[in-house]
Parts: sequence; C-alpha cells; structure tokens
Amino acid sequence: MGMRSDVIAEILSVEDNAQKLEKDAQTQSHDMIAEAQADANTYVHDTVQAHRASNRNLLEKAEEDSQKAVDDYAATLETGSRLNEDEVNAMADAIIKKICETQLFGAQG
Repeated sequence: MGMRSDVIAEILSVEDNAQKLEKDAQTQSHDMIAEAQADANTYVHDTVQAHRASNRNLLEKAEEDSQKAVDDYAATLETGSRLNEDEVNAMADAIIKKICETQLFGAQG
C-alpha cells in the first residue's frame, strides 16, 4: 500500500500545483487587463486634452484674426468715409436736381 499512497500523494500534489498555476494565471491576466484599461484611459485622456488645447489655440487665433479684421475695417471707415465740404455740396446739388426733375403725384414740373 505504500506505493499506492505515494501515487495518490503525487496526484494530489500535481492537482494542487495545477490549481495554484490556474489561480496565478487568473490573477496575472486580471492584472494585465486592469493595466491595459488604465493605459487606454490615460491615452484617451491625453489625446482629448491635446485636441482641446489645439482647438483652443485655433479658436484664439480665429478670434485674433476676426478682431484684426474688425479693427482694420473700422480704421478704413474712419479715414476713408469722410467727405469734404465740396463733395457733400456736389451730392446735395445732385439730389436736389433729381428731386426737381421728378414728377410727383403726376404733377407737371
């Protein structure tokens, strides 16, 4: 019977080792999955932050460009739209002449 108990003890030892290997493998795979998820979360977070920063920079540049365009337009209005007295008088004369030549309500001028 000594041989039989040795065989049974060996079988039980092999089963214990197999169960330990299975438990270690489960623990290790669980840890690997958790680490991969953490890495993926970090990557997504960093990518989103980079895109936000890029979009923020683009928005700031667009705002600056728009403000410059408004400022440039305002400057042209201040300098380019001022008429001198002769130009104003010429326009007024042209308007008065047009009104005088127009027949209002079918009346003859």
